[in-house]
Amino acid sequence: MLLKQKFPGREYFRVIFFIPVILAGVIMSYLFNDGVGSISVFGSIVGSASGGFFGNLTQYIGNIMWSSSVEILIFLAALQSVPDILYEVVEIDGATAWESFWHVTLPYISPFVILNCVYALVDSFVKYDNPIMSMMQSMTEAGTKYGMASALSWMYMLITLVTILIFILLTRRWLR
Repeated sequence: MLLKQKFPGREYFRVIFFIPVILAGVIMSYLFNDGVGSISVFGSIVGSASGGFFGNLTQYIGNIMWSSSVEILIFLAALQSVPDILYEVVEIDGATAWESFWHVTLPYISPFVILNCVYALVDSFVKYDNPIMSMMQSMTEAGTKYGMASALSWMYMLITLVTILIFILLTRRWLR
């Protein structure tokens, strides 16, 4: 919602939210690398132990920023697609900002909320640090278990599709 508001410098905030997607994964992993990354070095300067809570916190923040930039762009596009006349109508009717959000904005962007949830769900299934993905990769790197890795990947794809279909069926009522 902040990125839709008109204020000086909002373009800079939009860039800040999207920078992790633009930057290569190698650069992001270097920034958050324990011991040698810029964030870890900053943590040691301010008195945080390397690999402690501050190190994990920076990794979590980096992962959230890296993973949520596309979703933020989708939400921004959804918010900008809500016609301004709808806000003018509810303002004339005397609605508060909270009522305007619940009765105009949220119903209008609800398909995009579902889209972002499905996107995040699929993204969580295919992350590089997913244990099942790691197991499939180690099977293929061994060089002798291509068939088992292929069968596991088919089963994993079916589980992913069933999970997404269940999610869509459960949220279908919300879209109406």
